[in-house]
Amino acid sequence: MDSPEGGARLAARDRAAAVAALSGRFPLADLLEAAALPRSTYYYALAHPRAATRPGLRGRVAEIFGRLPNGVGHRQIAMELRAVDGERVADKTVLKMMREMGLRCGIRRETDYHRYNSYRGVVGET
Repeated sequence: MDSPEGGARLAARDRAAAVAALSGRFPLADLLEAAALPRSTYYYALAHPRAATRPGLRGRVAEIFGRLPNGVGHRQIAMELRAVDGERVADKTVLKMMREMGLRCGIRRETDYHRYNSYRGVVGET
């Protein structure tokens, strides 16, 4: 089952959702074959729906992010959650929540990562 735009193939979880929506009208075996989806993958996707990461913290993360016009990064949000709210949360968890919520920090480092370079220019009178 290709994507409607003709691009990459849909994820198995998305194909399973489509099969589940149509399963009342068509035989399941035919739908699974058309979707190129194994039966076990279909039932796994039904039994393990994707849940939002830490839904109780999402409002607070959005509030902290919205304080500045460019937002703040996941590390600063995690530090504030730990210091002010006393939450026990990892930086990567906040990053994952921000990605799910579509929040992206507009602040970049002033300098990119630079590889060490020992070149000192022209040295001496040669």
